[in-house]
Amino acid sequence: MLNSEQLKPILENSYNRNDWYKILRQNFNVNVLRENPPPIVSVAGNEFNATAYELGDFNTTEGHKVGIYEVAVPV
Repeated sequence: MLNSEQLKPILENSYNRNDWYKILRQNFNVNVLRENPPPIVSVAGNEFNATAYELGDFNTTEGHKVGIYEVAVPV
């Protein structure tokens, strides 16, 4: 598990998928993460020309499945 000293620079820096994968794996026990996720073809109401990616998912202790997504919005 990453401690607060290890998390701080990740949270303060610009987004980096590999760093966030590290957090998801080590702090949230997410085992299934796609290394090269394909873009989701259709994002309804996409006025920002954004691209979404399904990175993975995990099951909660209550039995709910939670999807993990990344959305890239052009500047």
